[in-house]
Amino acid sequence: MDVVILAGGKASDEMAAAYGIQYRCQLPWQDGTMLDHVRAAAEPLGRLVVVGGPTEQRTVEEGADFVGSITAGLQATTSQQVLLVTADLPFLREESLLAFAAQCDPDAALNFAVVPLDTCTKEFPMLRRTAVRTKEGKLTGGNVCLCQREMLLANMPLVAKTYAKRKSPFALAAMVGPLFILRFLTGQALASLVSLAYLEKKVSRLLKFKAKAVVCPFADIGTDIDNLTQYEAVLPLQKIH
Repeated sequence: MDVVILAGGKASDEMAAAYGIQYRCQLPWQDGTMLDHVRAAAEPLGRLVVVGGPTEQRTVEEGADFVGSITAGLQATTSQQVLLVTADLPFLREESLLAFAAQCDPDAALNFAVVPLDTCTKEFPMLRRTAVRTKEGKLTGGNVCLCQREMLLANMPLVAKTYAKRKSPFALAAMVGPLFILRFLTGQALASLVSLAYLEKKVSRLLKFKAKAVVCPFADIGTDIDNLTQYEAVLPLQKIH
């Protein structure tokens, strides 16, 4: 199985000024960088394809946007199943990746990780995470997914269209129907209205292939570093993990 590491996320101006870096994955971590750490965790799972990031470590150039980078990474792979992981996960463990892969539905074109919010806040209380209320509890997005290469590549135009509208409920409503948006938004107050199975069904219908949410009790998968404040908050933990 090939593993695509998405390393093209640009450093903020603050990060660049403080550490002289171009990409977030170049932030110092332990004896190397965050990218070094993610590579070490992912390498036992298969051949690595690094998209973007520092020239000496990249396999292919990043795309014009996140979806473009995923496409570039998938096009550089040869295995039927591909693991996608972001390069800004300073606590990522090989064991978590293996456990996630073992839980995935082999018939799904896309298996994406979700992590119970309590799991993340218990282990990393200094970080705030965005979460969605569901019947199964509050969940935050993981930064790992397992996909069927050909199926995802064939549907990338639709994935790109959906990704572009991700921050607009009204635009998404036009794609999946207003009843879904109403039920989802209401579900944030009444969690029993929205289940993972319901969300999976709607996402699968929207993307025109089977998508599966995989609940993972691993905080390292759900803990990415987006900004300098988050990075400095977890720095004291780098010698513990």
